[in-house]
Amino acid sequence: MTARPPPLAVTVSNHALSDALTTDLNMLPGVRGSHALFYGKHTRPQARIGLTLGPGTSPEKILEGLHDAVERTRRSAGWDNLPTRVDLSVARHSPHRVE
Repeated sequence: MTARPPPLAVTVSNHALSDALTTDLNMLPGVRGSHALFYGKHTRPQARIGLTLGPGTSPEKILEGLHDAVERTRRSAGWDNLPTRVDLSVARHSPHRVE
């Protein structure tokens, strides 16, 4: 009987995870821009997310998508928990020209 080799481990950098999460967040309807950052010990990671919402977009509209994106990242990285801080801002309306 031949022993099977152990499965190969894949290492993904925090930068790559940040880029993937940022891309996910930027695809949410009403999000004008985002930035994700992971910090802390590798055994107790944390996330900080900055989201800029478009004018008229309520935070309630993006909460489910935000939660789903963070959960996908957490599962992909194999983390049990991912405490996350989210900073929200709203983009300004473009000035309208009066004629």
